[in-house]
Amino acid sequence: MPSYTLDNVFYWNTRKAKDLLLLQAILSTLFEMDQVRYFQILESVIWAVPSEFEENALRMRRGRLEDQAIPDFDDAVEIYRALELKEFRNNSVTKGNPHLALNDLSPSSYPLVLLPKNCALARVLEKINDSNLLDFLKIEFAALANKIIIADRLPLGQSESFKEATSKTVAYVQVGLDLLDCKTIHELYKILEVYPLESLFRLGFTPVRSLKLRARKLLQEGWVNNWKHGIEILPPGYKDIVIWLLESQPQCLRRLTDAKGQITHFSNVEDVLWTEDKLDDIESWGDLYHGLSLDYKIIEESLWENGQPGEMRDIIIDHFILTATANIFLHRHPLYLPIPKKKIPHVLREFTTSTQRMIADFNNNFAFSSENSKRRNLIYCKDIINQFKRSISQLTNIDEIYPGYIEGLLIKTGN
Repeated sequence: MPSYTLDNVFYWNTRKAKDLLLLQAILSTLFEMDQVRYFQILESVIWAVPSEFEENALRMRRGRLEDQAIPDFDDAVEIYRALELKEFRNNSVTKGNPHLALNDLSPSSYPLVLLPKNCALARVLEKINDSNLLDFLKIEFAALANKIIIADRLPLGQSESFKEATSKTVAYVQVGLDLLDCKTIHELYKILEVYPLESLFRLGFTPVRSLKLRARKLLQEGWVNNWKHGIEILPPGYKDIVIWLLESQPQCLRRLTDAKGQITHFSNVEDVLWTEDKLDDIESWGDLYHGLSLDYKIIEESLWENGQPGEMRDIIIDHFILTATANIFLHRHPLYLPIPKKKIPHVLREFTTSTQRMIADFNNNFAFSSENSKRRNLIYCKDIINQFKRSISQLTNIDEIYPGYIEGLLIKTGN
């Protein structure tokens, strides 16, 4: 039998010696003040179902956290659940109603201080004179930012976490507002007045979530999956777009005026449409890939290691486009086979002639799945061929050029 008892009915001990005095004090006090509760507790220790204890403990913990505006993780990740426009319309509330105000919480202006001054959300908040609505929005904003911190597993209690959550909140709420086609401050005001910020966030995140799923499907089931090195076949810029989309929290790779890239959250519909357009390009290249009937082993056996590219992992779709164009000059048919080194001068001279004819000859040899695919491939091939043409335009003595200096063509080993 265990060592201790107060009533000669229940005998107990502690697993750790340091807890003994505390447990004795608790049980002694409870026995003296409320024997009914004392016996109930000890009976439940023996007979209660552990899962019920865990459920009650979880409920109590969740309640304590929610009292501090800190959501449970399972509740927090709901912000990333898809919300289509039709469903969004059914989520309206009346925020100006004082009975809906969360009186136990003191609205904080700190989240609003972090808003970018030029964003639509900041501009419309400046126009709100209804104190009840403004307080409700402050609480909504802070609660949404807290959910992002929990769902994204950001460090709690750090200012950087809240800044990141605020930035993300603003970004996707803005995308949601763009999807509703709000053009004036008055229209934005009306939306914020009757729709929860969380619904706007989910509405804005839904198309980005779709882009992520589309990118994943392209890599796992699309033409890219047929290439041994997978995503490596995509040109660097396009590869980066897909990589950042596939992050646990998808990011947008936006093109800037200085031709560099900046990684940001999707913050407007233009970001979504731009990324969607790039995925359309990638999908359209599947017609070229399948049309060339690529044989990896043959390419690997014949590829010159001193060429650019010289390794299979370095090959991208651009190299197949240029090589197939060159093979039209040599064989009147687009082939993926690397070009013999002795044929390089002839190919380079052909590339300095009519660009339009080369592009037409190339595209006329493929069966495209749609007119949109044909148009996209025509535009992309034109860009690739023109870039290559510019890169070789400065060559003064084509006949004596070392083939290893030519970047973009698959070159055959040997002569």
